[in-house]
Amino acid sequence: MALHISLRPIDVARATGISVQQGRNYESWGFLPPASQSKSGYRLSTQQHLAALTTARSLIGGCGSEALSRSLVSLLYCSAMKSRCASRGKRCSK
Repeated sequence: MALHISLRPIDVARATGISVQQGRNYESWGFLPPASQSKSGYRLSTQQHLAALTTARSLIGGCGSEALSRSLVSLLYCSAMKSRCASRGKRCSK
């Protein structure tokens, strides 16, 4: 039986050495699955989010410069969008 533990965004941010806003950025770029929300509207993360963020940070950190990191993010985002379009039987404009 898997134990499901909710983490606050600050817990994930501290564990990976980033700010909470950077964590939101990684989510918006598609590196993290969307976080669920508590009844009061707060974001709830899981160990899956922590693992995904740790992996993303390792991949991006291996690229070297900030410019290269942004290029990687852009490339991965475009690739994800093309895959999403293809799965729906559509062509992407870019």
